[in-house]
Formats: sequence, C-alpha cells, structure tokens
Amino acid sequence: MFIDEFVEKNEDIKLLLDIYKEEFREAYKKLKKNQTKKKKAIIRNSQWIFMKWYFSSLIDNTYFSPANIINRIVYERYGGESVVLPNITPIFIENEIRDFRVSFRIDHILRCSVLDDVRKLQEIIKENPLEMKNVPLDKIFDVYKNEVSIKEENYYLYLLQFALMVGAIQIVEEKNSRRLVAVDKEIDRWSETQYYKILIDYIIANTEYHLKRVINSDVINADYVKNLLKNKMIFEEVAKSLLKALGLKKKQIEKFLMNDFEGLNFSYLNEFIMAESILIKEFIIPFSYYIPIIQPCYLDGLKFNELFDMVIQAEEENEPVEEIIFTSMLIYDLSRLGDTILRSPRRVKYQDVFDKKVDVQEIISMRKQITENPEFFDFWKNIKINDLEDLLKSLEEEYKKEEKNEEKPKKKFHKEGNVIHLFKKD
Repeated sequence: MFIDEFVEKNEDIKLLLDIYKEEFREAYKKLKKNQTKKKKAIIRNSQWIFMKWYFSSLIDNTYFSPANIINRIVYERYGGESVVLPNITPIFIENEIRDFRVSFRIDHILRCSVLDDVRKLQEIIKENPLEMKNVPLDKIFDVYKNEVSIKEENYYLYLLQFALMVGAIQIVEEKNSRRLVAVDKEIDRWSETQYYKILIDYIIANTEYHLKRVINSDVINADYVKNLLKNKMIFEEVAKSLLKALGLKKKQIEKFLMNDFEGLNFSYLNEFIMAESILIKEFIIPFSYYIPIIQPCYLDGLKFNELFDMVIQAEEENEPVEEIIFTSMLIYDLSRLGDTILRSPRRVKYQDVFDKKVDVQEIISMRKQITENPEFFDFWKNIKINDLEDLLKSLEEEYKKEEKNEEKPKKKFHKEGNVIHLFKKD
C-alpha cells in the first residue's frame, strides 16, 4: 500500500482528524446566526486555524501534537523521511458548516508539493496569461487558488514569487500591459533535492531581509537564520538571541523575558515583538507547513473557543491573524526530511518520545481524563521545577521497590524543562 492510500485509510489518523472536525464544529455552533462578521472571520482564517491545531499539543505541556503522532504512525509503517501534511477545509453553505474536505500532502526526498503547485500554476497561466497592470493581488490569486494545496493568501504570494524565481513564469512588459506568462520549458531540469535547497535559501533570504528591517545589527545575516535550522530548538532561546542583537545585556534579557521592563527602553519591546512575529510568519510557518523541514510543537495546546475569539478580535482590529494566533511558546525539531536534506549530524529530537508503537487511543483517553479533571492538568502545568525533581526521584525509588517485588508495567517520565510525558514501557 502506498503512503497516500495508507494515510487516507488509517483509522488512528482518522480518529485524530475527527477531533479537529468535532471541536471546530462545536466552537462554530456557539456563534449566533446573526453574528455574520464573526462567522466570516472564522471562514476566512480556517486554514490558519487548522495549521495551528496540527502543530499544537493535544495535551498541554506535552509533545503529543497531531503532526508528531501522525508522522510517527507513518514512520513506524514505512521508515524513511516522508512527512505527512494533512489539510482539513470546512465546507460552508450560507455561513454554516455542511461538511469537511480532507486532503493530504506527502513530501519526501523525491516529491515536493510546493513544486507540484508551481507546475499547476504554470499550466494555468500557460492557458490564460494574466494581466497584472492595475489588477489587485487578490484578483490574481483567484485564478489559481482553488487548484493549489494550501488555501491561504501568504502561500498564494509565496508560490507566485517562487514560480518567478525558478523561471516557471515570467512578467512581460509591453506598452499598455504587464502580463504574467508561462515559460515554455520544463521546470524539472533539477532534482527535487535541488529545488528543496532553492526553497530553503529563498526562505532564509526572505527571513533575513525582514529581520534586518527591524533589527539594525551585524548579528542578523543569512548565517544567523541558517543556524536556526537544527534539532532541539526552544523558541525562547531564539528570543534571547534577538534581544542580544538589539543590544540588551544578559541581566536585561533575563528581566525582559520575565516581563520586567523597568528601566528598559520601550523601543526594545516594539522591535522585539516585530522581530518575533517575523520569525513566526517568515520562518516557522514556511519551514513547517509549506516545505516541512522543521516540525514545531506549540506546548500551550489549543482551545477552539479561545482561538476563535483571538481570530475575531484580530480581524476587528485589522491585525494579521497569523501574528496573533501563532504564539512563541513552542519548540521545534528538524523533520526527518529536514535531517536528510540538511544532512544534520545531530538527530536527537525533543519530539522523539515514543518508547513503543504509538497508541492513539491511549493519548485520546488521557486527554479526555485531563479535560474532565482539570485539577490534574493544573497540577502538572503549575508544578515548580524543584518539586518536579523531588517527585521524579520519589517515583524512581518507588518503581525500584516494585521491580524487586514483582514484574509490573512501569511508566517512563520524560522531562524537558516543564514538559512531562507518561508512557507505559513494555
């Protein structure tokens, strides 16, 4: 069975995606019929909402994101470096949900879905060259947005720019015209690996350009951005490097990250917020969902009611939704594809936490228990690091005693900072 067919038929993957459908539907139902503007805000941003959910922990402060679980399921079956990127698009009729459309992209060393979309764009423009003069971008996007894999305006623009860069299309200037035309040549003259590298360099250059507009420092260059592409990355550490580039000293950085701004120039705060937003929008999102070189995990989980409120508020205040909902409380690793393309020497990852075959039912059951018993969740969320160390020591001693008496299934506690995972070990 090919991977495409496997992910479409796999019951565990279906269970996970059903969580999204059910919780999205329930949160949407809470919007009243006459709240048309709010409903349209959710409809417009449903791609962002799915993207955030896919990389968010199903259980707060764990690495149990749908992305991590689904890609583990695929890895257990096929091995290799394939990365699965599902998409769930709600189908709305008169602003009400009627159904959901599910699709999958599978990227690996011989297949790049962005390149597939470039080919589609090339074919569309080959049949109908596009007039660009005095035409708004959204009208240009309308020509091809239904044919490409990601339904989001940033991606439409990204795809257009990349297609121009690799020579799949070009702009032809005439007296009273400025048209997009397809170049009559195959774009398959390079291998997929080479295209991945071109895409990676493009995203790095784009991130560097936008960061430099905010932070005037020699620290910010292409090498700085490249060095962010590695395993076991905590976004807070990236934030520290940004603050250092802004000129803050070690003690000032510590105060800043504790939200203690006394004695600090508030221009630092504005510049930092802008730089952080740039990294999310120009680096994290393209490298995780456009081309899956990294796999992030948002540790604070996702509650649809709260997320919908954030989306609606962002639209009302004319703020970019993606800069509001994609929080900086995240870690990320290279994906297996990222390891292969970048030839990463260090392949130890935060998200390699499965001691045995992934048990989706167990994770869903654990999630349900925590949802129904919030005091248990609060205990893990608020536990202090010293108390946690004491607890782990006492549990280890208890398990050693149990082992002497009888053979019992035991639990492994995997800790990175304040992130806890409980696993039964065979």
